[in-house]
Amino acid sequence: MGIDKPDVRNVIHWGAPRDMESYYQEIGRAGRDGQRSVCRVYFTMADFNTHRYFLNQLTGNREHRAEMIHQMELYLGYKEKCRRVELLKHFEPGSSGDSLGLVRRRDCCDCCTSHLLRGGREGASTDINTREDEEVDMTVEARNIVEAVGVLGEGRSMGVVVAMLRGEKNKSIWERHMREKVYGVGKGKTKVFWVALTRELVSRGVLCEIKQSSNTAGTYVNTWTGLGVTPKGHKFSRGLEKMMVKATGDLRQKVKKVAVITPRFGAESTPADQARSGLYSMLVRERLAISQSSNLPPYMICTEQTLLQMAQTRPTTKENMAKVVGFNTAKISSYGDKFMAAIVKFCVEENIETDQFPNAEVVEDEVSKLGVTATVQYSYRMYKEGKTVEQIAQERGLAATTVMTHLGTCLEKGGSINLEGLGVTHEIVAAVARAAWEPPISSDVSRLGPVKEELAKSGREDIDWGKLRLSIGRLKAEHKVTEEGILMWNKDDFLAYGQMESQPAEERYIPKKFTGDQFGPSKILSTQGQTFQQEQNKEGEIEKKMGKEKLFKENEMMREKETKRARDKALQDELDDYEAIQDEIRFETDQKENNMKESLTSKGGDFKFKLSKFKADDSISGTSSTAKVAEVKPQAVTVPFPAVKRKELPDWMKSAETKTEMTKKKMKTNTLFQNYSQVTEKLI
Repeated sequence: MGIDKPDVRNVIHWGAPRDMESYYQEIGRAGRDGQRSVCRVYFTMADFNTHRYFLNQLTGNREHRAEMIHQMELYLGYKEKCRRVELLKHFEPGSSGDSLGLVRRRDCCDCCTSHLLRGGREGASTDINTREDEEVDMTVEARNIVEAVGVLGEGRSMGVVVAMLRGEKNKSIWERHMREKVYGVGKGKTKVFWVALTRELVSRGVLCEIKQSSNTAGTYVNTWTGLGVTPKGHKFSRGLEKMMVKATGDLRQKVKKVAVITPRFGAESTPADQARSGLYSMLVRERLAISQSSNLPPYMICTEQTLLQMAQTRPTTKENMAKVVGFNTAKISSYGDKFMAAIVKFCVEENIETDQFPNAEVVEDEVSKLGVTATVQYSYRMYKEGKTVEQIAQERGLAATTVMTHLGTCLEKGGSINLEGLGVTHEIVAAVARAAWEPPISSDVSRLGPVKEELAKSGREDIDWGKLRLSIGRLKAEHKVTEEGILMWNKDDFLAYGQMESQPAEERYIPKKFTGDQFGPSKILSTQGQTFQQEQNKEGEIEKKMGKEKLFKENEMMREKETKRARDKALQDELDDYEAIQDEIRFETDQKENNMKESLTSKGGDFKFKLSKFKADDSISGTSSTAKVAEVKPQAVTVPFPAVKRKELPDWMKSAETKTEMTKKKMKTNTLFQNYSQVTEKLI
């Protein structure tokens, strides 16, 4: 940063600095004239992944630079320590706030300002231990990480190791890895917790980072950082040494606060609500007395929601008082004793129990083994605290069916759910089991929509989505399912649910063949008469069975015959008209041919007569006068033609007007026939 100006008032880092040295040098540009200046850092944890990625591209002195990145990550994660003191202690090891002359004051850093806002005293020493100075025993968690790295083998990335601990699916985690006891052992911890603890183990030398690379298509080189176990790590996993870690940043265990409490009045109130209301009134009076003595408004002492939570849980120790929302360490030290004295006095007079907090360790241990999402875990915790579905839905702002779906998921994973208390009776479970067993579901419970439709068809619309989800959760928990969502049960398992139904299943009616044996032997009719009577009965029974179906078929056949008859008649009329037209054309053609032949015949006779006469005259002139030549008289030659049988034309073909009228009638007839055919088809 080539800046040499004395009046720089703001230095802003958009992203995490690389190391403490670079950060100290960059913020040193601000306030060189002695005036107030501000340095801000806007960062995410992904910024450190970027730094480590570029670190993998380098060679030499990588361990030192990796440690500097980790120290910067810890520095930005502080919430209570003075940042100015921690920054100077990095360059002057062994120094303290007193030796540096620094105390808690406003605008020193964001941590000191937050300390004063929480009730801390201005001018207090920065060397007073905070919660971030407390060391927590994380030996078990650290050994689990070392074991997971050993099972997976060296060179696997941190993400794969964390997935192994949390029991997540990953393409780098094989089936043999899933059979190890370390697989899924850390479901109860968050992902950021395991990442932070793994970074701490790398910083302490228990684990080491190994540079990995792979060639893709011979051109692109992919590099990443894998984890390995150092000799110190092997010694730690086999020995009895403890791993004490300062609970800073993501390693800090968050204290579970009491959920929001909504007071109930009138008919909905219970004896417990009435007792809570009485204690709440006493705590309101106590808060008023404290505010008057401290010359502060009541809301600055604590809020109404804090008073309601104290009235609900009735804490009598400072540890339990810290679990109430709105009570920090400073307020507990200032006002905690007065509130606890009022709570003890009221509980003794009313003979009610105190410190009504759920056993957080038991609940957390059970929740951690379920392997469900955070929102499902929250609903399950509230259920284990004794809250009803309606209360959970009201406090979380969810629908009651959504809460029941969460509980059904926990039941499927092995959680303890009282179905009778949620309105899911044995009869409801049996009805759902029947719907899931029979076709078309056939044990496929991968989707609940078809099951809900089958229940509605059978008249069980009273089973809503929440009850259906709980019932399916019980079936899955008891019989397990395949990857496709098919229940792994048999007919005996299904029949066991059928025995729980209070009402027998309605049998389906299956018609049987009539034989007449049910009437017994006849005492009047003979054997022949009996046979005849049986035949008559059979015929009558058959006629009854046909019923409406036979009548319907007969009507259909009649309509088809009428349609066919009308169609044939129309076609015959068209054929008759066509034949009449053809006859007319044929008659006219024959008449023309006969006329032509007659004309040719008359012309040919004249030509032959003239030719014979010319020959006779020529012969007479060429011979002697005494010669007698017979005179040849020509005769007309007629060629006989077969007689044509003429057909008399119909009247409508004798004039143009009658032909036009007949054409119009045909068009009208064809239109009526088409309309009749369409109506007949619709009726059919």
